[in-house]
Amino acid sequence: MLFSLSVCVFFLLIAAGIIVSSVWVEDRFPSDDASRGLAPRLQRVTTKAVVNALSRRIEHYIRSRAAMLYMNTGLTVEQTIARFLDERVPLTERRIFAYRLALVGSPECIVALLKVFQTAPPEHKAFLAQLIGSTGNPAAKLWLLPLLDDSNEPVVVAAIRGLSSIGGEDVTARIAQILADDQRADPIRIAAAAGLGTIGTPAARGALLEAFGQSSAGDLAARILDSLGGFEFPTVAQAFEEYLAAPETPHEMRVVAVEALANSSTEAAPFLLG
Repeated sequence: MLFSLSVCVFFLLIAAGIIVSSVWVEDRFPSDDASRGLAPRLQRVTTKAVVNALSRRIEHYIRSRAAMLYMNTGLTVEQTIARFLDERVPLTERRIFAYRLALVGSPECIVALLKVFQTAPPEHKAFLAQLIGSTGNPAAKLWLLPLLDDSNEPVVVAAIRGLSSIGGEDVTARIAQILADDQRADPIRIAAAAGLGTIGTPAARGALLEAFGQSSAGDLAARILDSLGGFEFPTVAQAFEEYLAAPETPHEMRVVAVEALANSSTEAAPFLLG
């Protein structure tokens, strides 16, 4: 037993060492930055893979903790469906069950969800759209993507937020189109900028940078800057450096840009000190 315990502890220490060293290497020598990575190609299949797996586990844990509010109801799935469909209960009280039904995703849950979701008034549809999307269930894209063209602004904003939690190339492309569309209302485009920041992929970053080149002042530009500030600094450094160096940049937007970098990586510190 002592030998078995020693072996287990030995392998646990090795695993912990691999994780800690991978996080340290990716923090100091990010594989996404060819000029700073030690061996970018090798890192992508070693340290980067470990960090990505760890990030997914942490995200899963955080999501599960947040979901407990909606999951620990003391009801079975069948009881939850029955309560969700009970029209004698105000929709404001039963709409929270949509989270559990979307997360479970069984055929019975989907039927119940669609029955309520498709006939819900706009204010409830907006709540349901964001709540369903927050589960991260990719199947919800089928219901949320059409809402991006809804005539009700809060519904569109909620759909953007819900889809941003799910992510994916298709979602990124659609939200990027909305951000670039100057015919859309500002609140919708601002939500799109925030959504791309939530998605956080290189494609999302590219869409934000492109949109920022077309709009460098106002509330929309401020939201774009805030989203860009959440990316690793080396990947957005040029945009921030050029923007803050431009003499025509308003003082209030300079403040927005500096504050946005509070959410960036530690590489932003020398730039801010300068």
